Amino acid sequence: MIKDDFVSLFYYNYFEGIMKAGISTASFFNRIYNEEAFLHLNLLGCDLVEVFFTTYSEYEEDFAKKMAQSQGNIVVHSVHALGTQFEPELYNVTSRVRSDAEKLFKKVCRAAQILNAKFLTFHGPYRMKKKPYNIDYKKLGRRTNEIIDIAKAYGLKLSYENVHYAFFNEPSFFQNLKEYCPELFGTLDIKQSVQGGVNPYDILDAIGDRLSTVHICDIQSNNETAAIGKGTFDFEKLINTLKHKEVKAPIILELYSKDYDTLDDLKANFEYIKGLINK
Repeated sequence: MIKDDFVSLFYYNYFEGIMKAGISTASFFNRIYNEEAFLHLNLLGCDLVEVFFTTYSEYEEDFAKKMAQSQGNIVVHSVHALGTQFEPELYNVTSRVRSDAEKLFKKVCRAAQILNAKFLTFHGPYRMKKKPYNIDYKKLGRRTNEIIDIAKAYGLKLSYENVHYAFFNEPSFFQNLKEYCPELFGTLDIKQSVQGGVNPYDILDAIGDRLSTVHICDIQSNNETAAIGKGTFDFEKLINTLKHKEVKAPIILELYSKDYDTLDDLKANFEYIKGLINK
């Protein structure tokens, strides 16, 4: 049970149904533009999505409205921006830099609001140098709460994702940060865990009841990504573990477009995961 009443109430109200499978529009990168994504998701039989905005023009309100015109009944669970474009600067020591980053962040939040998303997938600062980082979690938490409040004004919940080259690259980061951020959620990315040499189940345990989203693709023994079934990851074990933990957060396919040949291949991956969920 979540200690914080706000997170607990939201979590159990939002995920009152059953676990579902979805697709990230990141899977369409360099194949299909975002403004065409909903049409293709319909053809794939997918009604749950994470929209991945990849560039500044896609953060604009007019672009989100254009996307929404073809959204239909597809639920946008979450929105993900290309975090390297502005997210580290949200934590910059200089107020001018933070202010400029917030302008971009608010655009992303507004775009997410137009699409009626509930979560914003977030990376935060990156580990740019090969040196130990002594993180002041109280200070980091104070700033993260300010960012959470900005997202909240647009009806969004901030969900920190584990990324092997970012601050959240090990379980202790989320465990420490959530002590200062009672409204923080977490996104588990399987490939990022494996590529960082961390057991994804340890990340899952660290996030605990704050889990909002699970990103999946397969991964080979050389840490290269792959379509589901073309790598070594045991997805049946993952989904059975999530079921055992009574997790209702959706499983979002986030494949790299190089890892599949046709949209029929992507659909087969999606149907396989749906089959495991419904098994």
